[in-house]
Amino acid sequence: MKNHESHVILENVSIRDAVEKMAVEQFDLLVVVKKDATVISVFTSGDFHNAVLKGIDLNNKVSTIANKNFSFLSENYSFQDALKLFKEKKIVAIPVLKNNKLVDLLNFKNFSQIDPSYFKLKDKKIKTVIMAGGKGTRLDPFTKVIPKPLLPIGDDPIIELIMKEFISHGLKDFFITLNEKAKMIKAYFNDHNMEYNIKFVDEKKQLGTVGSLRLLKDVLDDVFFLSNSDILIKNNYSEILSFHQNGDYKMTIVGAMKQHCISYGVCEIETDGKLKSFKEKPTIDYLVNTGFYVINPSVIKYIPKDTYFDMTDLLKSLMNKGERIGVYPVSEKSWIDVGQWKELGNTLNDVRFN
Repeated sequence: MKNHESHVILENVSIRDAVEKMAVEQFDLLVVVKKDATVISVFTSGDFHNAVLKGIDLNNKVSTIANKNFSFLSENYSFQDALKLFKEKKIVAIPVLKNNKLVDLLNFKNFSQIDPSYFKLKDKKIKTVIMAGGKGTRLDPFTKVIPKPLLPIGDDPIIELIMKEFISHGLKDFFITLNEKAKMIKAYFNDHNMEYNIKFVDEKKQLGTVGSLRLLKDVLDDVFFLSNSDILIKNNYSEILSFHQNGDYKMTIVGAMKQHCISYGVCEIETDGKLKSFKEKPTIDYLVNTGFYVINPSVIKYIPKDTYFDMTDLLKSLMNKGERIGVYPVSEKSWIDVGQWKELGNTLNDVRFN
């Protein structure tokens, strides 16, 4: 693999910076080294995921959570050695070491003998619903002319980038719910030869951010993905689905870790008003709802028929009924949001789309 140095991080780098680098490099493994380049561990998105669930401070060194018992090959490895390790471990990359120093990083994509389906969703029949019926008022005046799902990001509209991402994970069956400028969105797809299956679902009136899902009550009979039409998640969809199913959740929210810096000194006080502690411009981490979900079909019964109903309403209903809701954390860099002017500008400048 060329330029394997770009997938190397020093042991004292923070977990936060490591996962951001992973998202930028669009690679699921980083090699952790000492200052003298000695390899000590590997860091994966799964390590980040577990760290967030355990409440570990993301400012901690990546070496504190990275995997020290990792698979690797020596420099004199054979092709068969590599092939066997890829197939047995079902890993995306293998470090090649010489005297505990990294000399190469093998990528499974460079081995034609490895079936890419190892790393895709096993159940290709899982359906995806994309909610594209909103007005997109936060992006006025563009969306007065162009539907938000058709806003171009690089060479493609955002909705097609979303679908291409699902296709890369082996999924090809889509339902697109429509309302605002539905004819324009349909016309776009009618003029293109697509490698996927689309069924449009027309709202007769605005049904909120999740109300139109009720229209698919008799169609969705198994777990499915739900995505807003203005966001893109660059992550391992198979792992997200496994998290949902293994946790026996009725619904899973994909949440992005956002860091917020308070621009003032913050006082913590005792009950009598005495100063307990003082922090200058502290930073706080939040898991933000990205608009990407995994949902069991039984959830749809909580959505009223022909009624304006937002995702916040659905979440409240599920929680009031004691249903299990999971949250799968991803890094902020794994979440591409074009729903607001600032985020749209950031995305257009992103190297991944230039």
